[in-house]
Amino acid sequence: MDKKMDVVLQNVQVVGVTGIAAKNVGVADGRIAVIAEPSSHLSGERLIEGKGLFLLPGLIDTHMHVRGPAFSQREDFFSGTAAAAAGGITTVLEMPVSKPPTYSVEVLQNRLACAGRQALVDFAFYGAAGKDNVQEIAALAKAGVIGFKTFTQSAPAGREQEFRGLCAPSSADLYEVFAEIGKTGLIAAVHAEEDSLIGYFAGKDDDPYSFGRPPVVELEAVARSLVLARTAGARLAICHTSLPESVELVDSARGLGQEVYMETCLHYLVASHEEVKKVGPFAKIKPPLRDKERAAKLYQMYCRGKLDYLGSDHAPFTKEEKLAERTPDGLAATELTLPLLLARVKKGEVTLERIVETCCHNPARVFGLYPRKGAIAVGADADLVLLDLSKSTQVRLDCLKTRAKACATIYEGWETGGEIVLTMVRGQAVIERGEITGKPGWGQFIRPEPVSSALQVM
Repeated sequence: MDKKMDVVLQNVQVVGVTGIAAKNVGVADGRIAVIAEPSSHLSGERLIEGKGLFLLPGLIDTHMHVRGPAFSQREDFFSGTAAAAAGGITTVLEMPVSKPPTYSVEVLQNRLACAGRQALVDFAFYGAAGKDNVQEIAALAKAGVIGFKTFTQSAPAGREQEFRGLCAPSSADLYEVFAEIGKTGLIAAVHAEEDSLIGYFAGKDDDPYSFGRPPVVELEAVARSLVLARTAGARLAICHTSLPESVELVDSARGLGQEVYMETCLHYLVASHEEVKKVGPFAKIKPPLRDKERAAKLYQMYCRGKLDYLGSDHAPFTKEEKLAERTPDGLAATELTLPLLLARVKKGEVTLERIVETCCHNPARVFGLYPRKGAIAVGADADLVLLDLSKSTQVRLDCLKTRAKACATIYEGWETGGEIVLTMVRGQAVIERGEITGKPGWGQFIRPEPVSSALQVM
């Protein structure tokens, strides 16, 4: 080609859903301009020699909590997106749990302005959808939210202001919410735990590590959500699936033709009660970590393609909050998901292609970001992650970019599977070998495009 590229990545192993191939990749004006054979000559302002390195599309974190500006001591858009970039994530979908939550267009616009000043990576927002803001759903969709989040339970005691517009604990409430979301064509993402069962099992559950939320709490809410979403005509996603039995319920619904997706998180695949025994409140999340047998079965389901995408459920709190008598639920995981998955790649348990499918391609397609995001293809945004799998290290909390370092305690000392050489967002390197090279405000607001059909891997 005659045109000079801004960046050329030479002799890289490009990873897609269906395979890996050596290529030269040229980037111009923030997009992938050319993908050529290694024998080709591409000239660029910056040449990156990638022999022996792997190039992935930038990851999409489908489940990210940013607490600022009300709780910036926990995390703000700069620290949270710096952590994401350090983990190879180039687009974050922010959940609406905040103070105030994203329950109206006015709140959305305020969060847009805040993220626009601080974010290192691209970002999108879920809207809140609960019994007390049904009338706001259409306007939020028009304003560009990526989807909607609903809790099938009441707000946690003491955090009611952070959950305004988010809760639909009764079946009637949930049906009304799904019906309104269905009109928008966007995803109805559900935190599936049944409200009355949470109350019933408080103090009665004989499993000391479930924090009063045994499996039936999730399973009842998943089953009910499936029925109500199908009847109301909503595209459904089950957030942070923690149980293999939930996967089986969804498989049955899919067999009947329902459009429903399953998100899980790394901690439900590789962690269990054992971590709760070791680190106590720092492993408290909801849904809770399960027994080793269930975690192992869910992990195998992930490796076999039964789960659609991975979100981190990055939920930051301060160390003091996690040590308080009423411990909030949350882990810090956005910058560790990929490095810890790579350790499993090196063990031969999971493939790079599977990571691309569940962390890049599928999220982009489900949420209406494909083909701009989610693949290394000519014309796509140059959101890229360069990996050196020959290296490995151990998780050290003091090296993390998140402010909520203590919330990653369960992973301290765990082995990672490689080094993230650089993370590039729209052609700009924002992290290089662990150092922040991007500027606050580089990240852009991403709106979804209409999704006309169910996910199909290309």
